[in-house]
Amino acid sequence: MQVITNFINNALKFTPKGQIFLEYHINKNNQEIEISVTATGIGIAPKKRKGIRALCQIE
Repeated sequence: MQVITNFINNALKFTPKGQIFLEYHINKNNQEIEISVTATGIGIAPKKRKGIRALCQIE
């Protein structure tokens, strides 16, 4: 939950004007939820994008 909160807070912080979109998709068969936060703010520099990876929970 903290990760989602951080994504939303960053979108609000770096998008003083424009739009912020929060989308989610539920896959009941795989018991997965995909969450996407998209904003029209300054974005993430291409060099810093390399460190971003998918989050998952392993039981």
